[in-house]
Amino acid sequence: MSLGMLLPLARAVRGWVAVRYDCLPRSGGEAQPRRNEPDHPVASDGRWYVLGRDLERDE
Repeated sequence: MSLGMLLPLARAVRGWVAVRYDCLPRSGGEAQPRRNEPDHPVASDGRWYVLGRDLERDE
């Protein structure tokens, strides 16, 4: 996730707004589209992750 996406994502978290983004698999390969109700972003090992409910997978 680019730093330019953090502010819009923070607004979505605060407003309980679903977001759409492409998720890159850890193993590489093609990005997969996701629709998520974000709870909060997390930084770990130089990467950003979005914790929340995946609306497409119901997870």
